[in-house]
Formats: sequence, structure tokens, C-alpha cells
Amino acid sequence: MSALRTFAAGFAVKTVMKVLGREHTPRRDRRALRPAPAPATAPLGPPRGPLAAFTVACVAIGLPLMIVFEATATRVIGVIALFAFIVAGVFLIASPAFLLAEERSE
Repeated sequence: MSALRTFAAGFAVKTVMKVLGREHTPRRDRRALRPAPAPATAPLGPPRGPLAAFTVACVAIGLPLMIVFEATATRVIGVIALFAFIVAGVFLIASPAFLLAEERSE
């Protein structure tokens, strides 16, 4: 128990001496000595542009053609529009800018 008490006293004295032995610097100077924080990258928002507009247009055309109308021609056009929606959505998600932003956030 004596060794633990001696260690604790020595640690306390060392900490107090370290604090008292420091030169006093004004608060503004202490902040100036800190390293600058790393610049935060802006979060990637929802994709915008002609490909996103095309994707929304495909689903807006394809769903009503598939649900409302029963003619073969409208079903074929609806299937093609929904297939185009899937392909365009994959290209939207797999864009290099989107993938690089996701890698940085991990």
C-alpha cells in the first residue's frame, strides 16, 4: 500500500508541477497553435441532371402504361420504359462521383 501511495503522490506532484511550470499564453494564442481541422467535404446530395430526369420520366411513363391500360402495345412500351428506368438508375447510383464520396465517408 505504501508503494501505491507514493506513486499517487508522485503523479499528483508531477501533474501540478507541469501545469505550474508552463508559461502563460493568452487564450487566442493557444487556439492559433492548434492544427487546422481537415476540411469537411460537402455531403453528396441527390443526383441531378439529365440522367436523373430521364429516370423519373421513365418510371412516370412506364407505371401508368403498365397499370392503367391493357393493350399489348401499351404493355410493351411500359416494360421498355421500366427496363430503361432500372438501367438509368443503375448508372445514376454507379457514377464515379457517387462511389468516391461513399468511400471517403467510410
